[in-house]
Amino acid sequence: MTNPVGQPLLNATDLASFQASDPAWFLEAAGDAIRNFCQWHIYPSVDVTVECPIQPDGTIMLPSLYVTDVASVTLGDLELDSNTYHWHQSGYIRRHRQSYFPWPLWPLEDEHPFREFPSPFGRYAEVTFTHGYDVLPPVVASVGMELANRAMELPSGVAKQISSGPYSIGFGELGVVLSDDQRRRLGPFTLVRF
Repeated sequence: MTNPVGQPLLNATDLASFQASDPAWFLEAAGDAIRNFCQWHIYPSVDVTVECPIQPDGTIMLPSLYVTDVASVTLGDLELDSNTYHWHQSGYIRRHRQSYFPWPLWPLEDEHPFREFPSPFGRYAEVTFTHGYDVLPPVVASVGMELANRAMELPSGVAKQISSGPYSIGFGELGVVLSDDQRRRLGPFTLVRF
């Protein structure tokens, strides 16, 4: 069965790679699991254009924890002057503090909550920026290698089985599943939004 656009989620080649413990297949699956858990791209460095939420205080949150450049910020059809804001490597943009209201207003002024003065551009800004590490951080690489290696050893089935008399219990991590320890080590690279 295929999806509405005709592209199957998996195919026979994928199954053959899985059954043959193809390292490339398991490394790609481990990378996807890490990116899904961390909620952002991580590696390599790429240029993207994304609609980003504007917080009530006017801060624009980027879907990244390692931003290396912001090329543009656009609200509707209006591109903001780069002198009116500053971006932070940890993934957000804020306006420069001013003692007057510039036109156009920065997505919204700190003194006026969003609910009182809704932006004519909505609650999103289109931001073009560069993010991601040039070199994969060793902690992330280590977790990825561990995950791929364990998944190749135990791609499916029961990881551990304990038997006592007529009773048997199976448990453990199998396949491409992050352990609690791996999740903890990925914590500094995990995007958290409130």
